[in-house]
Amino acid sequence: MKKSVKKQLKKQVKKQVAKAVIGDVLKAALAASNYKAVKGELRPVTSAAMYVTIGNRNAAFINKAGTDEPNVRLITSIKPKELGLNPKNWAKTNSDREYAFSGDYATLGKSLAVAFKALYSVQKKAA
Repeated sequence: MKKSVKKQLKKQVKKQVAKAVIGDVLKAALAASNYKAVKGELRPVTSAAMYVTIGNRNAAFINKAGTDEPNVRLITSIKPKELGLNPKNWAKTNSDREYAFSGDYATLGKSLAVAFKALYSVQKKAA
């Protein structure tokens, strides 16, 4: 088998594994975020971790996807307030470009929808 075929098979298996362990809280949040409307997609890293990409850039990192309290980090150099988000719900991490969600998980979907829409519009302006 060629290497390219093996890589494609690995990617298919990773996607199947990642889809199998997304918890109910995260499923609801991702559905409410409407990431597909801004040309976003889920890119699994492991069975419990994934990136949400918009265009070719990582917009969010999700860890512990199968639990009731997943870790969600927004990856952007733009501050949450400038994206139209409530800064109380997004705490700055050690990195210059990451903000961790620290609010109520009921508001996570709406918050991600606002962030993804703003990041998509910034990318369109830059192109």
